[in-house]
Amino acid sequence: MPRRGSTEPVERPPHRSSPRLWSRPSTGLGWPPMVSIGRSVADLASLVGGEVLGSGRTLVSGITHDSRQAGPGVLFVAIEGATADGHSFVPDAVAAGSPAVCVEHPTDSGVVEILVANTRASLGPLAAAVYDYPSRTMDIVGV
Repeated sequence: MPRRGSTEPVERPPHRSSPRLWSRPSTGLGWPPMVSIGRSVADLASLVGGEVLGSGRTLVSGITHDSRQAGPGVLFVAIEGATADGHSFVPDAVAAGSPAVCVEHPTDSGVVEILVANTRASLGPLAAAVYDYPSRTMDIVGV
């Protein structure tokens, strides 16, 4: 330990509430891990007033709006952003194994599509359904 007033750097252990001790890298599934139940594309489309293009019996067990986190069983939601349109990443999500996509206009993706008026507005209700409505069992504290 350096003397008081010394300019020598001090190596200190991280504080116990430091994010380095409790944070996890993003896996697309959220942290803490959400319990996912398989939902059919037809059920999900009916929740958001969407139209199913393809087999509505396809099951999804996860959801993402990031094509890099897409994969088998994960519904990809194509959201139009300020600098990029998520619809241009549909081929990447399909190549990663996504069985279905949620889009605002039909694409030639080759997988099941949920056609909705607004994908951004649909993401929340779809995620809640895929992960079995986690807010219903969460304790909420006001500070």
